[in-house]
Amino acid sequence: MKKILKIVIAGLCFIVVTGGIYPLLSTGVGALIFPQQAKGSPIVHQDTIKGSKLLGQHFTKMDEFWGRPSASDYIGKPSGSSNDAIMSKEYKQKVEARIEKLLRAHPNRKVEEIPTDLVTESGSGFDPHISYEAIRFQKERVMQNLDISESELDQAIEASYEGTLINVTTLNSLIKK
Repeated sequence: MKKILKIVIAGLCFIVVTGGIYPLLSTGVGALIFPQQAKGSPIVHQDTIKGSKLLGQHFTKMDEFWGRPSASDYIGKPSGSSNDAIMSKEYKQKVEARIEKLLRAHPNRKVEEIPTDLVTESGSGFDPHISYEAIRFQKERVMQNLDISESELDQAIEASYEGTLINVTTLNSLIKK
């Protein structure tokens, strides 16, 4: 009977420590050390959360910059790429459809001008970053449809740099006031 009591007490202790104390402690320390990330790195404009700096979104309007395609269409549960082989028929069809969409939206552009990151998926499926070339490719369309000056747009682009890439979610939150 004493052995069973010791086992029950040990089990309860493990439950309290691993199910209560440890998660609270690690969450608290994480919030202290990384307060912005612990809150989801929200992009806030005029007291409204516009998105997260860590996650891309499915931008499709003509007055906003489009990010990298997502295999999961930016739906949170099934993250990751499609795992389609580059040489597969399905993958080629997806890329061709994306190219056609871009050329319809940018009639003065040529296929050779389309940056790779506008037609290929990122590994995570939620990447909010694209290259400056991808921004430059879309800049004229956005300016025409947004009624924004080039200098204002350039300032927003500059403010959206994270390293060598541009955060599309941040950029769209800055230009869509």
